[in-house]
Amino acid sequence: MGTFLNAPTERLLMYKISDMNFVIIGYGSIAQSMLVMLVEHAKINPDKITIISMENKNPALLESLGIKNFLMQTITPNNHQSIIGAHLTTTTVLLNLAVQVSSADLIVLAQEKKAFYLDTGIEPWQYQSENSTHATTNMALRQQVMALKQAGQRTAIVAHGANPGFVSILIKQALLKMAADHLEHWQTPATRDDWIALAETLSVRVIQIAERDTQVRAQPRQAHEFINTWSVSGLISEGLQQAELGWGSHEQTLPQHCTGYPADHAATITLNTQGINTRVKTWTPNGLHLEALLITHNEAISIADYFTRYDNHQIIYRPTCYYAYHPSDATVESIAFLRQFGSRHFDKHTIIQDDIISGNDELGVLVFSDKYRPLWLGSCLSAEKARKQVRGSNATSLQVVSSIYAAILWMLQYPDAGIVESDQLDHAFIWNITHEFWNPMLSQYLTQGQVGNHSHQFDSFLIKSPAED
Repeated sequence: MGTFLNAPTERLLMYKISDMNFVIIGYGSIAQSMLVMLVEHAKINPDKITIISMENKNPALLESLGIKNFLMQTITPNNHQSIIGAHLTTTTVLLNLAVQVSSADLIVLAQEKKAFYLDTGIEPWQYQSENSTHATTNMALRQQVMALKQAGQRTAIVAHGANPGFVSILIKQALLKMAADHLEHWQTPATRDDWIALAETLSVRVIQIAERDTQVRAQPRQAHEFINTWSVSGLISEGLQQAELGWGSHEQTLPQHCTGYPADHAATITLNTQGINTRVKTWTPNGLHLEALLITHNEAISIADYFTRYDNHQIIYRPTCYYAYHPSDATVESIAFLRQFGSRHFDKHTIIQDDIISGNDELGVLVFSDKYRPLWLGSCLSAEKARKQVRGSNATSLQVVSSIYAAILWMLQYPDAGIVESDQLDHAFIWNITHEFWNPMLSQYLTQGQVGNHSHQFDSFLIKSPAED
């Protein structure tokens, strides 16, 4: 179970970012912030950037950046090869920042053209109906993409933004802090086996990706308006999927009404409740004790899988891992409306960015151990500071695009690494670039048993869902 060794800092880039062309699929809030990052921070020539999207949501930004290559096209299974393929070369980075544009098919296309690829979440062409109990699961989507792995492929980084993405780097940073604070003899891990051994030594049982978003605009939410600080369609599709989580080896009893896969050595279980109806206890430095939504995310699966140790095909160690999300108050109101009436009853999707008047996005990892107090480590970035770093961004979008930027630099050093997830990237490399954008970074120990209980069983974190009331 090896992993990529840390990249030597003296190694020259095999490709320079300034020489690359960029093809960006989608033009939502993340894509818009990414354009500013590329042109104004990375100094990419605007003529080297092409955007393909079904609509131009912000023509003023394109004009201000000098970007002229905008194709207004809806990408489908039937046209993606001809439309996107025409723009791909060996010096192209393909960024899939759209919802419901297949990651698997775009990876295949990029590999054929020997182009680089990155997405922030593994997407299908279409999600099932919100009334279906068989929505596309992240486990199935991940298996589909991982089945494409072959030796010597052009590098394709999947599911790498803030979360999934940089939170996998935060976990390793948290383990290093816990080791420094509690262990007398230890070494910085260099391989996957080393990281697993460190997590085991620290008796890590549960990893929560804990987020509290307090960003707010002055204008109240209007009736039939869905407000969010990132993709509305992305949150709706995730929230209407069944909740999924990485299932730890210490867990004694499966939750009621779930599908378990431990016999198949898969890292995940799927609950029979949608994410917007599945609540868990969590904690952030300013939000303190929170009730959060257990939203399905790729990192819950990839992190649990990465930290799994086998002995003679038996699972010996694995932490439980899941995403606990408390969105902005306006988004909470929108989700309540979604539960009651469904997505078709929204007349307007609004992503708040420049109109945010206050608030921050607390996003970090909450690590629970049998031996030591729980540790929260993460960002408390404000919307105001995010705008000062990358104009037009809010705290949420900057956390995503700064992580994307670091990953692009990494894959230009490793052009033939094939399909990789965030957990396999060089932790120190990504951390050193990204954490400056995420500052202020905070770490804080909690009292043992302050969230959940000393057994660290999932049942002690789970709050009875509305579906069970």
